[in-house]
Amino acid sequence: MYLAMNRFKIFKGNEEAFEEVWRNRDSRLKEVPGFVDFHLMRGPSTKEHTLYASHTIWADEAAFTAWTKSEHFRASHRNAGSNDNLYDGSPTFEGFTPVLITGRWRGDARLLGMRSGYALWWASRSASWKSFLDHICRVL
Repeated sequence: MYLAMNRFKIFKGNEEAFEEVWRNRDSRLKEVPGFVDFHLMRGPSTKEHTLYASHTIWADEAAFTAWTKSEHFRASHRNAGSNDNLYDGSPTFEGFTPVLITGRWRGDARLLGMRSGYALWWASRSASWKSFLDHICRVL
């Protein structure tokens, strides 16, 4: 499992325009091997900006890295600079690998080892991450 996150500071009053950019974006992520899920999250606001985070979940870091070198990546980011007036600074990228997993995963190390095999297979079926977790919990 790998979590790739970008944090955006959006100038006050531009929130709806920023969200619309994402709604209309042709990311083609569902076509990418190893892609599991995507979320765009709205965070707290200050007088100057509203914080957003986009995060994708990948089967593993290698799948994410392969996507960043793909035509899918170039196509989905082709017009990224055309909305600079919405941003209060550049986006901040953060990437995470699991250290401890609780909840439905129960911290089971066997699942972490499956990330490059079974999880990749499941993700290629365009299933949701929740349905993947539900399936794994039934299997175990």
